[in-house]
Amino acid sequence: MVKYICSNNSEHEFDSMTADGFCSKEECYGIGFLVEQQGGSLDNADFSPESRIREIGLCILLMDASGSMQSTAFDSSPATKDKLVAGSASGGIFELEQLSNKDDAYVIAVMFDTSNTSIFSGSIAEIFSKFKSASEFSKFILESFKPKYGGTDINGALNYAKEIYDNFTQNNDLSKYGGPKNVKPVKQSVLAKNGEQKIVPNVRVLIYTDGEATINGNPFKSSNEVDILMGAFFGKGGEAGCNELKSIVSKCPIHEVDQFFLINDPNRIQTMKKLFRMASGTSGFCPVCLAQD
Repeated sequence: MVKYICSNNSEHEFDSMTADGFCSKEECYGIGFLVEQQGGSLDNADFSPESRIREIGLCILLMDASGSMQSTAFDSSPATKDKLVAGSASGGIFELEQLSNKDDAYVIAVMFDTSNTSIFSGSIAEIFSKFKSASEFSKFILESFKPKYGGTDINGALNYAKEIYDNFTQNNDLSKYGGPKNVKPVKQSVLAKNGEQKIVPNVRVLIYTDGEATINGNPFKSSNEVDILMGAFFGKGGEAGCNELKSIVSKCPIHEVDQFFLINDPNRIQTMKKLFRMASGTSGFCPVCLAQD
C-alpha cells in the first residue's frame, strides 16, 4: 500500500498527497515534505536534493511565425508584426528582473507555423544570464522567426503546449523540452468572482496569432478547473481568425472576462509588453487582471 510520510516526523502518515506536498500537521507545515513510500516505511527514503521534486512556475509562449508575420501591424506604422512581438516579449520578460524567485520561474518559447520549434527553454534567471539586455533577447527572438514563415497550424501549437503541460504535471519532467527533471507546478489559490476558492497550477499558456484557422477546441479546458490558456490576436478585431481564437478561450475565474487580448492599435503595444510580463510571471488571466498587475 502506498503511503506518504513526513520527512520531519515519520509518524505523520497520509493516504494521499497533500495539495502543496507538505505535511499538514501544524508542527511540520513548511518543514516536512511528503515522500511516497511503498508499505509506509521511511527506512529507505531518499531525501537528497536530487530526489526532491522542485516546485516551479511555467509560462509556455506560443508565437505565430507564419508568413503574414512579416507584414506591417498597423497602417500608421512601418513596424512589422514579428518585430513587435519580439520586442514586446523581451521587454516584458526583462521587466521581471526584480522577481524574487527568478530561478523557479520558467519560460518555454515556441515558434509555430505548420510545425513547432522551441527556441528557448529556461528560467528567468537563465534568460538574464544568457542575454545582457532586452534588446539582445529581442534580436534573438526575431532571428528565430526567419527559418519559419510558413502556414498557420494553431491546433498543432496548442496540442504541443498540451504535451509539454502533461509531461510537466503528470511526469514531473520538462527535459524533453530543454527544461529540468523532478519539477512540478507551484499551486496557487484563486478567489473566484462567486467567492469560491480554486486551486490552479502556476502554469500559463499564451498563444499569439494573426492568422485565420479552424481551431478544434481548447485542449486545456478539460485539464483544469480553471483554464490556463490565454489568447492574443493581432488585427482589427472583426476577422474570422480573431473570432475563432476568442471562441475557444474561457472566462477569467476572478473577473468573468474573456481570457483574450486584442492588439488592434499602436497604443496597445505597451499592453502587449505587459501581457508577456504577466504571463511569464504566471499571474492573472484577463485584461482586468492585466490592468491590476
